[in-house]
Formats: sequence, C-alpha cells, structure tokens
Amino acid sequence: MSIHQSPGRATILIVLALIASVLIGAKFGKSGKKTHLGVPPSQIVNLHTQTLLNDNSGGNTFFYDRMGSSEFIVPPKYSFVVTDVILAPNDLSETDDYLVVVNIGPNGSRTFAVRSVNQRELHFAFTGGMVMPSGHTPTARNTTFSTNSCEIQLLGYFVKGKALDEGESPIPEF
Repeated sequence: MSIHQSPGRATILIVLALIASVLIGAKFGKSGKKTHLGVPPSQIVNLHTQTLLNDNSGGNTFFYDRMGSSEFIVPPKYSFVVTDVILAPNDLSETDDYLVVVNIGPNGSRTFAVRSVNQRELHFAFTGGMVMPSGHTPTARNTTFSTNSCEIQLLGYFVKGKALDEGESPIPEF
C-alpha cells in the first residue's frame, strides 16, 4: 500500500485536530488556554501592599498590582490560592532585619511570618499554596522588630469553589 492510497486517513486526523482545537477554545472563552497553574491567565493575580511602616500596626491591605483605591477581597463563590510571598524592603541596606506577618486566613487563622536578617528581598514559593476563602481580605503588618519599612507582594490565582472555613476539617467526622 503506498502513501498515495490513504489521503483519507490523514484528512480525518487533521479535521479531528481542528475540531478539538475549536472545542478547547470554546471551553476557555476569552481567557485562553490554561497555564501551568491549571487556570487561565485571567485568573492569575499580583497583589501588593502600600508601604508598611515598622510600627506593628495591623490591617494593611493588598491591592491589585498595587494600584487603585479599593482593597482586595476574595469574591463570592471563589477561593484564592497564594503561591508566593515576596518581602521587598524599602531601604536598600543589606543590614536591615525584618519580621513581617501576613494574614492569609480569617481571624488570623492562616498566617505566614517572614523573618529576614541582612537580606535585600526574600521570595517564598509555596509548593502546595495557601488558600483564602471567599469574602476574606488578606492583611499584613510590619513589626517593631523590623529596622525599616517594607512592602509585601502576594502572587496567586482564583479557583471557583469554596475553601475550608477556619478550623474546618476536610474529612467528615465519623
């Protein structure tokens, strides 16, 4: 059998590939294909605080790309998965120390403390991520142990669905 006798098979494979491409594109709509994080690019978010003074005042909120006047809040019916926390000192001195606390969960139930000694910037990547439930606003505070002001950046993505509430177990009681 020569290659010229089976153009139908190649044509069928090309048509099937085109149909699959159209169906996949329709599934993701404007957002495009999923990224390596398993979500479309439109669900990946960069959050940033304003300057955090080293006065231990809590309640410093995050903003999309550090812009805008309204604080970030996880929308209803969604959860937010934090993949990275970045501590960015405002002073470029290599001798500053920092102790910053990021509140990722409701009522301080999920926190991440960043301790930096003689560093310019620290980047923490979470393999499994930390999840914020809908309606939650993350906050940060720079303690008096810090020698200077800094900023905190959160990287992450939205997923549709309910995260576990504070203290809630994923396994039903027996």
